[in-house]
Amino acid sequence: MNSVIFKNLGIIKFKEAWDLQENLLNSIINIKKQNRVSKKQQQTKNYLLFCEHPDVYTLGKSGDQKNLLLSNSDLKKNGIDFFKIKKGLIYLKINPV
Repeated sequence: MNSVIFKNLGIIKFKEAWDLQENLLNSIINIKKQNRVSKKQQQTKNYLLFCEHPDVYTLGKSGDQKNLLLSNSDLKKNGIDFFKIKKGLIYLKINPV
Protein backbone atom coordinates (compact mmCIF):
# COMPACT_ATOMS: atom_id res chain seq x y z
CA MET A 1 0.00 0.00 0.00
CA ASN A 2 1.28 3.47 -0.88
CA SER A 3 1.67 6.03 1.85
CA VAL A 4 1.11 9.76 1.56
CA ILE A 5 3.54 12.32 2.91
CA PHE A 6 1.58 15.17 4.48
CA LYS A 7 3.29 18.54 4.49
CA ASN A 8 1.81 21.64 6.08
CA LEU A 9 3.79 24.47 4.54
CA GLY A 10 1.98 27.11 6.58
CA ILE A 11 2.00 30.61 5.15
CA ILE A 12 4.35 30.67 2.17
CA LYS A 13 4.84 32.88 -0.88
CA PHE A 14 3.11 31.53 -4.00
CA LYS A 15 6.39 31.25 -5.94
CA GLU A 16 8.05 29.25 -3.17
CA ALA A 17 5.11 26.82 -3.01
CA TRP A 18 5.03 26.54 -6.82
CA ASP A 19 8.78 25.84 -6.97
CA LEU A 20 8.47 23.17 -4.27
CA GLN A 21 5.66 21.44 -6.19
CA GLU A 22 7.69 21.56 -9.42
CA ASN A 23 10.72 20.06 -7.62
CA LEU A 24 8.64 17.25 -6.10
CA LEU A 25 7.05 16.50 -9.48
CA ASN A 26 10.44 16.46 -11.21
CA SER A 27 11.84 14.04 -8.63
CA ILE A 28 8.88 11.69 -9.21
CA ILE A 29 9.32 11.92 -12.98
CA ASN A 30 13.06 11.14 -12.64
CA ILE A 31 12.33 8.03 -10.58
CA LYS A 32 9.77 6.85 -13.15
CA LYS A 33 12.29 7.39 -15.96
CA GLN A 34 14.90 5.38 -14.04
CA ASN A 35 12.35 2.63 -13.43
CA ARG A 36 11.85 2.23 -17.20
CA VAL A 37 15.49 1.19 -17.71
CA SER A 38 16.34 -0.42 -14.37
CA LYS A 39 15.66 -3.92 -13.08
CA LYS A 40 15.26 -2.53 -9.57
CA GLN A 41 12.01 -0.54 -9.36
CA GLN A 42 11.93 2.41 -6.97
CA GLN A 43 8.67 3.41 -5.36
CA THR A 44 7.61 7.00 -6.01
CA LYS A 45 6.44 9.17 -3.13
CA ASN A 46 2.96 10.65 -2.82
CA TYR A 47 2.45 14.09 -1.31
CA LEU A 48 -0.45 16.05 0.11
CA LEU A 49 0.56 19.69 0.52
CA PHE A 50 -1.35 22.35 2.44
CA CYS A 51 -0.41 26.01 2.35
CA GLU A 52 -1.65 29.56 2.51
CA HIS A 53 -0.13 32.49 0.73
CA PRO A 54 -0.67 36.21 0.28
CA ASP A 55 -2.93 37.50 -2.51
CA VAL A 56 -1.79 36.57 -6.01
CA TYR A 57 -2.98 36.64 -9.62
CA THR A 58 -1.74 33.99 -12.03
CA LEU A 59 -2.05 34.07 -15.80
CA GLY A 60 -1.87 30.90 -17.89
CA LYS A 61 0.09 30.45 -21.09
CA SER A 62 -2.95 31.11 -23.30
CA GLY A 63 -4.15 34.04 -21.18
CA ASP A 64 -3.82 37.66 -22.14
CA GLN A 65 -2.50 40.23 -19.69
CA LYS A 66 -5.33 42.53 -20.88
CA ASN A 67 -7.62 40.27 -18.81
CA LEU A 68 -5.92 41.59 -15.68
CA LEU A 69 -7.63 44.87 -14.88
CA LEU A 70 -4.93 46.10 -12.48
CA SER A 71 -1.69 47.76 -13.50
CA ASN A 72 1.66 46.60 -12.14
CA SER A 73 1.69 49.64 -9.84
CA ASP A 74 -1.83 48.77 -8.57
CA LEU A 75 -0.68 45.23 -7.83
CA LYS A 76 2.40 46.49 -6.02
CA LYS A 77 0.42 49.11 -4.07
CA ASN A 78 -2.02 46.41 -2.88
CA GLY A 79 0.70 43.85 -2.11
CA ILE A 80 -0.58 41.40 -4.75
CA ASP A 81 1.88 39.17 -6.59
CA PHE A 82 1.48 38.30 -10.28
CA PHE A 83 2.89 35.25 -12.09
CA LYS A 84 2.60 33.72 -15.53
CA ILE A 85 2.05 29.98 -15.12
CA LYS A 86 0.99 26.91 -17.12
CA LYS A 87 -2.63 27.04 -15.94
CA GLY A 88 -5.53 29.52 -16.30
CA LEU A 89 -6.16 32.91 -14.70
CA ILE A 90 -6.61 32.50 -10.95
CA TYR A 91 -6.98 35.02 -8.16
CA LEU A 92 -6.30 33.61 -4.74
CA LYS A 93 -7.23 35.56 -1.64
CA ILE A 94 -6.89 34.55 1.96
CA ASN A 95 -9.86 35.58 4.05
CA PRO A 96 -8.93 35.84 7.72
CA VAL A 97 -11.06 33.76 10.05
